[in-house]
Order: sequence, then structure tokens, then C-alpha cells
Amino acid sequence: MERAVDSDSLDTGSLAGDLHEIVRRAGEAASHETFVLLRALGGAMHAHPELADAVYESRVEPELRTMRAVVDRAVDRGEVAAKNPALGFLAHLVSGATLARPVVERAEADPEFLSRYVDAVVLPALLSRRER
Repeated sequence: MERAVDSDSLDTGSLAGDLHEIVRRAGEAASHETFVLLRALGGAMHAHPELADAVYESRVEPELRTMRAVVDRAVDRGEVAAKNPALGFLAHLVSGATLARPVVERAEADPEFLSRYVDAVVLPALLSRRER
């Protein structure tokens, strides 16, 4: 199974660069059998909390730590407003696109698709300076 993106090894110097690297790696993983297996586990996780815990600890939590580190660095650099409400939805935005494309378009969420998605949806939401 692929390892989560380590936040220490992922620092391109910009939010856009970091997010593009995250989705490049996610898009490459989307075509691997392990990613297909993780998607298939979704239903079983509802019935088996111990499975959900194991998947969360081994796959989700490391990815969330990486995204938090990416966001923290972007806030420190002044790229993103610390109180931007979209920050709390970053993981949902990225994982949602990855999981939804096979359902909506019957196509894998490849790196090219995810890169366009980051530019069209994720970055505009995160770079908005409006704070509510």
C-alpha cells in the first residue's frame, strides 16, 4: 500500500505547488489496486467501526497531518487568511473529487483532472481573502 505523503518531504514553497504535488500523488495512487480497495472498503467501514478506525489511523490521519502542515505553512507565508472558512474543508475538497469522478464521469481521478480541479475549485476557495 502506498505511504501517505510526508509533510516534511512536501514543501514546494507555495500553497499551489504543495496542493498540486498532493493531487499528483493522489491521482497516481487512484489507478493502483490499493486505492480501488480503499474505495471498496467504504461500505464495510460503516458496519465495522474497528475497520473504520484502522483505515483512519493508517490512511486518513497521515494525509490530514500533511494537509494541516501545508495549510499552516501557507498561513505563515501569508498566502491564506488564517480564518478562511474553506480551510476546514480542504480534505473534503480533495478526497471528494478523487472519490466522485469515477461515479460521476466513469473515469479515474488522474493527476491531470485533479490538477485542473485544484486550479478551478480548491485554490480559489483557499485564496479568497474573505473571512466570515
